[in-house]
Amino acid sequence: MTIGLVLDWLNILDFKEDEDVDYTQAFRRAVAAIEARQGGVLYIPSGTYEVRPNPALPLCSNLTIIGDGAQSIVKIADGTGAYKVIFGQESSTEARVESVYFERFTIDQNPTGNPVPSSNGVSQFAFSLKNFSKVHFRKMEFNPTTGANAICCNASRGSYVDTTCHDVTVEQCRFYRKSPNGVYVDNSAVYLNCPGSIVSNNKFFAEGNETIKARGCIETHGGKSVVSGNYSEGYATGVNAASREWGRDSANGEPVSLTPSNITITGNTFTKVKKGIQLWVNHPEDNTVPALTEAEWEAHTEEISLDNVVISDNTITVDVSDYTTSPANYYGISLAGDYQGNRWLHNISIGTNNIIFTGKSGTTVDVEEGIVPADFKSSYGIAFLLPIHLGNISIHNNLISNTPLSGIYLGRLSNGGTSKVSNVQGIKINDNILTNCAYLKQPPSTTSFIDLRGNILGASIQGNLMNDKFDVEKASYAIRLTPSPGKDIYIRNNVVTTKQQVTQIKNLISAGYEGTVRA
Repeated sequence: MTIGLVLDWLNILDFKEDEDVDYTQAFRRAVAAIEARQGGVLYIPSGTYEVRPNPALPLCSNLTIIGDGAQSIVKIADGTGAYKVIFGQESSTEARVESVYFERFTIDQNPTGNPVPSSNGVSQFAFSLKNFSKVHFRKMEFNPTTGANAICCNASRGSYVDTTCHDVTVEQCRFYRKSPNGVYVDNSAVYLNCPGSIVSNNKFFAEGNETIKARGCIETHGGKSVVSGNYSEGYATGVNAASREWGRDSANGEPVSLTPSNITITGNTFTKVKKGIQLWVNHPEDNTVPALTEAEWEAHTEEISLDNVVISDNTITVDVSDYTTSPANYYGISLAGDYQGNRWLHNISIGTNNIIFTGKSGTTVDVEEGIVPADFKSSYGIAFLLPIHLGNISIHNNLISNTPLSGIYLGRLSNGGTSKVSNVQGIKINDNILTNCAYLKQPPSTTSFIDLRGNILGASIQGNLMNDKFDVEKASYAIRLTPSPGKDIYIRNNVVTTKQQVTQIKNLISAGYEGTVRA
């Protein structure tokens, strides 16, 4: 006797009719049959199944699409032209789908046979869901992925996020980026704008010129997400983690707070990146048309925050080898986006990460030897450069190497033409090991291994080891505090090591801190 769940399996081969030139209609018929049964499994045997998804191939609730592995291939047919989505929804008004599983087959977006770059309105998503819950991708392969997103689960309703859209898992998938006709389009392999998501143990690859065009591996909005155990090689950014302040369960529903964000980014390895991990504090007024004036921004005093984020045990290799042909700003972990309004980072823990800069570019750039031109772009290990306020930030036990500018830089006295200053409260920078940092000289400014700026209230900078291993030391300063009001700042037990008999690397404590620094 067999006791258990009996699944209704259907074979895609059984739904192709003689007059069909490809499998587009076969997929439509198969999903309709499963929907009529109120759920089931669509099996894709080994083989190649060409489709022309205009419009998108539909989904239904309680649906599993499963193949035999990488050899089960759903391929965009030659000459398909522009399209929005292969599988899924083109609009949030489409019927809701729940409990949808995709497992063990390949999406081939065929940029050779269909060399049409994605563009506004025809984003060429492999999967797009806009009205959903309980969506799972496992052991999928995207080879190659060409559109704006390979996987997009987006609960945005314009002015709010639909909080009933949730629970997305992407695990053990592989993504290989290729740009049709070499045209760059903004892209993330995985884009999730919903609470309750896990992205784990995936691999992302971009080779040759694609290292310039492959913008991001993973983008998570709306918080309450875990990004863990992923590996990338060549994508410009590993993770973009962005806040969302409010959601609703319907257009007329009461606002639901999406704070704290509750994001964990841990155990990932991002290689050959330009910016490893970026944090975004999104404001509800960011996309207002026309854009707000500075005075209008100042009137927005409500605190908007990215809150409760853990970034731990990641290995980030920042590659500058394409600097001479495609100069960029380079960061291990950083802030991105805009800064107007009352924006905060709250309760951020960054610990036990390994960030290293590598690469040579032409005859003027070799970061491992401390050689970069005076006009080299921004290049920091951990840097929150925007004048966004910082509260309860712990940066501890990280290894940071070869950064031309500061290994750790927090706070801002101004940004561009604005006089806005960061409030910096409850900061701990302890027990980090910084090696061969701050060797870029850009007079009249100065650089340091650790730089703390803004209106400082409570900071601990203790137990850090700062190594200058060059034959002739190149750093100017160890720890720098720049002019601004400050109180209760502890600087203790930090060590500077060099090959020199007597080092010239000192702390730079600007005037105005007398009586506030305890060293």
